[in-house]
Amino acid sequence: MNTQNTTKVTRPNFSKMFKEYLLSCVCDYNGGVPETEAEKVKLLVDTFVSEKGYDVKHYGLQKAAENWLRGLPSTTQVEYYNDAIEEKLRQWNFIKETDTEYKADQKVEQYWYRLGCEIAKLTLKEKGYGFRF
Repeated sequence: MNTQNTTKVTRPNFSKMFKEYLLSCVCDYNGGVPETEAEKVKLLVDTFVSEKGYDVKHYGLQKAAENWLRGLPSTTQVEYYNDAIEEKLRQWNFIKETDTEYKADQKVEQYWYRLGCEIAKLTLKEKGYGFRF
């Protein structure tokens, strides 16, 4: 007789959280917020391609997107300061109370990587895999 506990442990979908956060930070040049997700994605991707698309050949799509975000892009207002990023990641339980300071610092770096990944995915979806930068 099997008496093992079969309770399923659910983890937060961090990819979804990062995507939703990224899109919540999109605004146009005048500070206005696009109304639909499709409009936000289009503005985000078009601005990225316009402002940093030339870096894709040199660094790759994800790293170019990450570098673009670190440079305070014109249409995306993500958290920039490490303390604010760490606080946000703790709210999401991405950084846990038991994490060391070193581990928390690594996760702050992952913040940029994960946001870059989300932009890369959105760019490929919006522009298509055959798009030339």
